[in-house]
Amino acid sequence: MKDTLKKFKPTASVPEHGVAMMFDLEGFSKFFAQPDVHLYVPKYINHIIEAISVMIHGGKHEWLVDENDKKSEFEPLPNPIHWKFLGDGLLVLWRYNDFNKEQ
Repeated sequence: MKDTLKKFKPTASVPEHGVAMMFDLEGFSKFFAQPDVHLYVPKYINHIIEAISVMIHGGKHEWLVDENDKKSEFEPLPNPIHWKFLGDGLLVLWRYNDFNKEQ
């Protein structure tokens, strides 16, 4: 235990500005209370997280089309410094200074 405590610095790090994105699926508890929930909830959650991941890391997704029904593409954002799965949502954190003016 003492070796673990030695790894922590006695002073705080320098504060940074950040950007946070969080989503929570409305009505998830009611949705989750359906029969055979184990058959569809993991697929549903994975689909939502995959769509969010495309928006963050860039790329194409089936719902992203331009005015001519051609698949469009998201430009990648800076790499997040933290992802936290919340059961029915996500919390994603970035350093503010990692973004440019266009993002």
